[in-house]
Amino acid sequence: MFRSHVVFEFKCTNTIEEQLLEDISVSMEMNEGTDFLTENSTISLDRMPLGDEGSAFVIFDRKEVKKHFYFLYFFKFLFLGSF
Repeated sequence: MFRSHVVFEFKCTNTIEEQLLEDISVSMEMNEGTDFLTENSTISLDRMPLGDEGSAFVIFDRKEVKKHFYFLYFFKFLFLGSF
């Protein structure tokens, strides 16, 4: 967490035998009533062979800088990928 933005890191591992995962990304949605963050960008993984590990990122801008940090229960997660 930074003063003006929050970076979420998602560690990923390919456990699907005989599959090469490509273009792996994470999408996050905020629940209604939680508008203190705005999605800025994502960093996806290009390729992930069986057994490989990597990280995907979602970056949010903070609308206001407050003393309190809001926890992850404000989000729904959706993992996206193709194989």
